Amino acid sequence: MEYAETWPLIGRDDELKAAATALTSGGLVLTGQPGVGRTRLAGEVLRRWVATGGEHEWVTATRTAAAEPLAAVSHLLPAGLRAGQLPAVLAAAAARFARRPGPVLVGVDDAHLLDDASATLLHHLAARRLATLVVTVRDGEPVPDAVRPLCTGTRIETGPLPPPAARRLLSAALGGPVDPISARRLVRLAAGNPLLLRELLTDTLEGGELDRTEGCWHWTGRVPAGRRLTGTITSRLRTLPADVRAVLELVAAAEPLILARAEQVTGPAAIEAAERSGLAVADRDGTRSRLRLAQPLAGVVLRAGLPAGRATAIRRDLTGTHGSGPVRLHDDVLLAGVRHRGLLMAAARRAVARFDLAPAERLAAAARDAGHPAADWLLAEILLLRGRSAEAAAVLPTVPPRTPGQDVTGGLVRYWGLNRVVEAERALHGGHPLTRATRSWLLLFDGHCHDALTTAESVAGPALPPAAGRPALLRAAAAGALAAGLLGRRARAGELAAAGAAAAGDDPWGRALAGFGLCAARLVAGEPAAAGSLAEDGHRAAVFAEAPALAGVWAGLRGMAATAMGRPATGRAALREALVLLDGADPAHLSWVLLAELAGACALAGDTAEAAACLARSDEHRTAANRIFVAWAERNRAWVLAAGGSVPAAVRRVEHAARLARETQQPGLEVLCHYDAARLGAAHRARHRLRELAARLPDGFAGVLADAAGGLADRDPAVLERATAALAARGHTLLAAEVAVAALDAYRRAGRTDGTRRAAERAATLAGLCPGVRTPLLGGGATRGRAPAALTLREREVALLAPALPSREIAARLGLSVRTVDNVLGRVYQKLGIGGRAELSTILPATPVPARVPALSGRTPGHDD
Repeated sequence: MEYAETWPLIGRDDELKAAATALTSGGLVLTGQPGVGRTRLAGEVLRRWVATGGEHEWVTATRTAAAEPLAAVSHLLPAGLRAGQLPAVLAAAAARFARRPGPVLVGVDDAHLLDDASATLLHHLAARRLATLVVTVRDGEPVPDAVRPLCTGTRIETGPLPPPAARRLLSAALGGPVDPISARRLVRLAAGNPLLLRELLTDTLEGGELDRTEGCWHWTGRVPAGRRLTGTITSRLRTLPADVRAVLELVAAAEPLILARAEQVTGPAAIEAAERSGLAVADRDGTRSRLRLAQPLAGVVLRAGLPAGRATAIRRDLTGTHGSGPVRLHDDVLLAGVRHRGLLMAAARRAVARFDLAPAERLAAAARDAGHPAADWLLAEILLLRGRSAEAAAVLPTVPPRTPGQDVTGGLVRYWGLNRVVEAERALHGGHPLTRATRSWLLLFDGHCHDALTTAESVAGPALPPAAGRPALLRAAAAGALAAGLLGRRARAGELAAAGAAAAGDDPWGRALAGFGLCAARLVAGEPAAAGSLAEDGHRAAVFAEAPALAGVWAGLRGMAATAMGRPATGRAALREALVLLDGADPAHLSWVLLAELAGACALAGDTAEAAACLARSDEHRTAANRIFVAWAERNRAWVLAAGGSVPAAVRRVEHAARLARETQQPGLEVLCHYDAARLGAAHRARHRLRELAARLPDGFAGVLADAAGGLADRDPAVLERATAALAARGHTLLAAEVAVAALDAYRRAGRTDGTRRAAERAATLAGLCPGVRTPLLGGGATRGRAPAALTLREREVALLAPALPSREIAARLGLSVRTVDNVLGRVYQKLGIGGRAELSTILPATPVPARVPALSGRTPGHDD
């Protein structure tokens, strides 16, 4: 993999604006730690200066050049001058610069390394206003007296890149998206330092730890101590005093380390010196202070280069101090687990709770080797969570389980690891709440939604004792919410999801489990916009918690919602991200159905080859488990057939999917399948079953689709227009666009001109919100071969805002005058034959109005971190 030798400058807009202002009044000094991009920023300042017609020079100071006077600035001097003739040198340089046609901007990189003569010459030019200096100085380096006059300009501190900018830089450097958890971890390791991020990227690429799959970059999580990264960090560590390096090695071996324990080993003075170096940081965690490395990558290099004797001494020192106080922090348990075999199981369980499944597996395996009686069960659970269910089945003990937790592990491994569905359900027939809650999941995944809901409600309903209640309530509420959603009982799904979220508290795993069901309920209830918003929030929280399995499921739901709303490009990207995140972390074997959903998104975008390839991959991954998702996969298979031109076969396939949905007790999905048949040309057959389902389902969506199918069958423009408005109000933009196009065609077929213009505008607006979509109803676009849209792009832009905002606010948002906005609205009313703003909402779809300046009511996890 090759990436640009010069990285784009990202995240420095504020610094560049400040620099442009500073240069109008004098020089500029850019300060910062090594690697933060002072040189790159100075170079961009000079590039922009040259772009405006200014002249420039560049001076690079080094320790080697400083050994010879004027070596750093020799290219600024006339030939033949010697350093011993400094007055003559200054006069000649000044005369040379005075003859230049305009002001000269001189960049001086690492000015603190200049020799005295070079510094004097540069100050001489600046003092006579023959040159303006842009100087970079490294924080913490002594600045010689001769250089100090160069550092009197406006000072701009070049700090680490904020995480959002660093993530953008990462994607730009790699030329493609990076899965959000990999990006978060890589950026955190580099601590916002672009140089360290670059070296880390180079080493992980060369070491094969960073790979591109599904069009998305993914990092394995291992940091190879490659030559680039090692060389950069070692050059800094080499200059440190021995006592400071000893502190850093101690922290690297066991960070974050309780400060009091570190002081017992190294002494307070050494720790203070390490903090002054900028490489160690002490911060508070509850009632205690902890010591950590300011640059996490320094810990990687230190650990890799730690001699065996020194490592043994550190372990001895830490073991000796560990018993000096009570174990109170979770990190203490992890540390102690590595040191004491008796705590290996506790450490493994804590690692599972923190989603650190790789170290959890190592700890559980160590406990198993040590002969702990419950280690087999825990290791099987961990392997199952990592998506390695066959391995989980191999380590499952043959002895009968003794606890409800072991019952649960045994049942789940039998279901997803061995595909023994009946045996798995039999294993979970116990009466313990946790056992029953888990059984509700297996019933659900096997297509028994009614039984799953009943079983879940038997746990989530009554009050449970605290010791057994919370985990059981979480699982039961989550399974019940999903079952209720698939059964079309959206209100009940919301109640159970709320109960699960309340039981979860701040636990991201529990909150996600509760949210999955509610999100799916909104999808099948015809609210893709609401489902997408919920998935977006859940995804952000899962990335913040660095939980790949949770983030992967949320990404999949985001993709399904985006595809339903007519944004297949967004849907494809999210579904591919889901597949990357779930690779190695897919305990419920969801990848095969997500591949089918990806096939459907590709089909909507007209990419028939990719759609067929995804469908073939989905078939390869399918197992006997997860019968609940077969109808979902078959529905997408129908759209792949339709995209390939086999529309009659697609109708038969989607009607088969509807029968499967009925067999697995998913009336909401059955509604969608029957309406798909209507979209594909079988509206006469679909309308009757949709009307039957509408009478049974309380959420109203089935009724809207039944009306739409009736309008398609009868080519009734009035019915189709009402269905368009109802679908648009629910956020079902794609379905609304299709029905709007059908209404336009119905008006034209009937020879009616009264509604054609408004129907054309509605169809064009909605189709414009579904870029790149190809379906039989939409064809290649809403207006191809039909009446042209009534409004121009500017008129439509103003008209979409007008129902919600006054003219003055519209003008401010669009950069127009109020008079212009009113004139545009006048033309809109005339073209559409309406009297004012109130009637616009009956023609154009409701459009969310974004805030002019985004405002956050609080800190959003994962957004700025």
